Amino acid sequence: MMNYKIRFNELHNSNAYIDIFQYDFNIKEININKPLQTLINRNDKNGETFLKNAGFKKVRTTYTLIATINDLEMKESKCIISKTHNDEIRNKKMYTRYIELHEKVNPYSGSEESFYKLIPKDIYYFKHDFAFVEDNEIAYVYGENALSFQKFAISLVLELFKTHDEITFEVDDNDEIGLILLDLFNQNKLVVYDTYVK
Repeated sequence: MMNYKIRFNELHNSNAYIDIFQYDFNIKEININKPLQTLINRNDKNGETFLKNAGFKKVRTTYTLIATINDLEMKESKCIISKTHNDEIRNKKMYTRYIELHEKVNPYSGSEESFYKLIPKDIYYFKHDFAFVEDNEIAYVYGENALSFQKFAISLVLELFKTHDEITFEVDDNDEIGLILLDLFNQNKLVVYDTYVK
């Protein structure tokens, strides 16, 4: 079995992705004319040491949470949530935000149309704040300011808990709006991943 696997993503093609299975190879044997990017669990200290020794730099942290209503710190709805489907204006706002959030690590290289095919079609919203949701996953969030988004986010998760025992989402550390969603929950079940690039 290989110690690693190299893969490419046409939607984020500035970097090559390296999936590492065992930390016992020389990174210099990889001859690719692109930066290498990998993701490891924060608890993987062997991986962290290997990557730092190989010249990788940590560039992003991602927080993943699977939560129940018991993990929610605030349980009082703050606004009335509405739902729509495949809204062009909100799709465009989310596209712009997605590009901004990914610019520094591995920019989005796909078309606008490709992005719209990837995002969930169900959109929950209140005024200017909204979220793209698929089943029990909050996939993407958009907010114009912290205070209004927090009110929306509380109401959103309470709405989802009406039909789901668990909800899930992930947030990058450069996503100030997404971090507001994360802060609604106690974080005992939080799983943390770090992205490294060389």
